[in-house]
Parts: sequence; structure tokens; C-alpha cells
Amino acid sequence: MNRIRHQFLLRVLTCAPLLFVLLLSACNRGGGRVLEVAYVSGVQAVLRDHVAAVYEKTGVVKNGERVEVLDHDRRFVKVRTATGATGWVEQRYLVGRDIFDQIQKLTADNRNDPVQAQGTTRNDTNLHVEPGRDTEHLYQISTGEKLALLKRATADKPGAVAPPSRAARAATQGSWSERR
Repeated sequence: MNRIRHQFLLRVLTCAPLLFVLLLSACNRGGGRVLEVAYVSGVQAVLRDHVAAVYEKTGVVKNGERVEVLDHDRRFVKVRTATGATGWVEQRYLVGRDIFDQIQKLTADNRNDPVQAQGTTRNDTNLHVEPGRDTEHLYQISTGEKLALLKRATADKPGAVAPPSRAARAATQGSWSERR
């Protein structure tokens, strides 16, 4: 009886280190390693348990929230929030640290600028780093929010042709007396 116990114990002790290594590697398989830091640019985004048409909601991230990127998959990114919630979110709801830093710099550079006008948003409004509908944005201001306008800039509409200047029109048309 003692001999059987001894053999069993010897086998368990021999296999234990191997079992420990296998279990340890499986626990951290692909997860946990932070690839980069990103920030949520949508008003709110749902975290999914996996990338599929049918999924369980594992959490919610909100505008401006910092997340750690753990993995990438086509249009989705696996993230971990400050509270430890993990899940997959669409890439389009995230911006990189560079955009966040640009917004912070813009805020610091214009902190003491005089207010040019007061206003209220009519629609959800994206706060862009540079003028343009397709430029990166970090924050989205909700409909009805009051705001102070510090600076305004415009951008050319993509694909639009600018009208000729007065000088250009005058040069091509000539004066009435020259045509006679």
C-alpha cells in the first residue's frame, strides 16, 4: 500500500511543474499586454465579449475615456478600461494619444483667449483639432450644450472649386470701353 502511494506521489510531483507551466501560459494567452493607449471619441460605445453579430455587453466606454489597447482585429479593438472592464469596441470610436495630446495643447494654448461669442449647439457637434469635416476629433458636444466660442476657422469643402477672385474676373472680362 505504501509503495502504491509513493509511486502515485512521485508521478504527481513529476507532472506538477509541467502542469503549472501549462496553466500559467494559458491564463495570459494574448491578453493583458498593453499595445498602446487610445481615447474614446464617440459619445458612448459598447464593449463586446467577442467580435460577432451576436454578443454579450461587457461594459460601456464614454467620450474622452482613456483605454488600453490589448489586441486588434480588422474593424475592432480589444480594450481595457480604468475600472478593469475588457471588451471589443469598433476602431472608429477610438483615437490615438497624438489626437488627445493635440486637443490638450489646443486647450492650453487658448485657455486665456477672450470669448468671441456664446452659443448653444443645435446638433451633436464634434470638436476637431483642425478645421474640416473629415479631420480627427476627440470630443463630441451634445445637442443643447452651451459653449463659448474662442476662435473660428473654415476649411474648403472637399471637391469644391473656389470661385474666381474679383481681380481674376476683372482681368478676363476687361472694361466696357475696351470691348467697344
